[in-house]
Amino acid sequence: KYNCYRNVNGTVTYADVIPYVEKGEVVGGLVVLRDMHQINDLFKVINENENKIQLLNERLGVLFRTHYEQDRIVGMDADYWRIAKTAAATNSSVLLMGESGTGKEVVAQMIHNLSVRSDKNFVDVNCAAIPEQLMESELFGYVSGAYTGASKQGRMGLFELANHGTLFLDEITEMPLALQSKLLRALQEKTIRRLGDNRNIPLDVRVIAATNQCIGDALAEHRFRSDLYYRLAVFEIEIPPLRQRKDDITEYVNMFIVEQKRKKGVAFRLLPEILGYLLRYPWPGNFRQLKNALEYMCEVAVDGVITVDSLPRYVLAQEEILTHAEEDTATSSWSGLTLSQVVMKAER
Repeated sequence: KYNCYRNVNGTVTYADVIPYVEKGEVVGGLVVLRDMHQINDLFKVINENENKIQLLNERLGVLFRTHYEQDRIVGMDADYWRIAKTAAATNSSVLLMGESGTGKEVVAQMIHNLSVRSDKNFVDVNCAAIPEQLMESELFGYVSGAYTGASKQGRMGLFELANHGTLFLDEITEMPLALQSKLLRALQEKTIRRLGDNRNIPLDVRVIAATNQCIGDALAEHRFRSDLYYRLAVFEIEIPPLRQRKDDITEYVNMFIVEQKRKKGVAFRLLPEILGYLLRYPWPGNFRQLKNALEYMCEVAVDGVITVDSLPRYVLAQEEILTHAEEDTATSSWSGLTLSQVVMKAER
């Protein structure tokens, strides 16, 4: 029973009455009196802490949100995008393969954005960037005293942060074999166990993995578990390199120029032959390298006009190699031959 009493001096007291029962009868009671000012101060502290928790949750939500917008992504009509859209409508695991810089993270984020989990966290982790000794605690968390130097309060892992959302594991083939088995168990059982704990935590996490290595070589060399591969590759999507996507180069260049005009207020313009240079270059660094090249070209452009002098040196060097190769083919290969010899060589 709870009551508030106003005392003679005007103060308000909060009374917490606990009856004392003996042989079925109330024979007395314990009354705890507290000044209402203390209660109000306690409620104030509780409200302040709740507001702080809400603010931290909001900031955490912003931290684990995607940052690619669908209307600013090139190549959305490609075959691998159609598979990605199909995968987005499911809860199945996805394995993305492709060279570094081809846009695997972009595809992963769009799968998340097109899924029913789009309003939940998208947590990404580069398996190659975390030391092997810390990777397990980063992924699965740990309890107090799990190891020397661990926080006394324990720590939530990335799997728990991604609960009801998506966990993106980039460079998955860099994960140690011992940890691969624990990841496989988490995917199969849909539970994780913090480091040093003896209880399982049920989770609902959609996993998207990616690698820039040949998955066949990793399996053959026993660097990657075949059972984990089969579990991850429910949807297997291979993203082609930029040198095989000439239309995407043109689309990305145009989009980048428009974006730079909005950011810098300069109407950049490419001379007609510049696009030809960009289309002929093989772009071993794919979109990442192309973006850096375009940034450089806009920075050195005079009055917003991008000329041959604005091109990076490696693009010009490649163009010079191609030009010499064409000249060699046109002259040295056929020089000194009669018409009949040319015909025979061409046919051969």
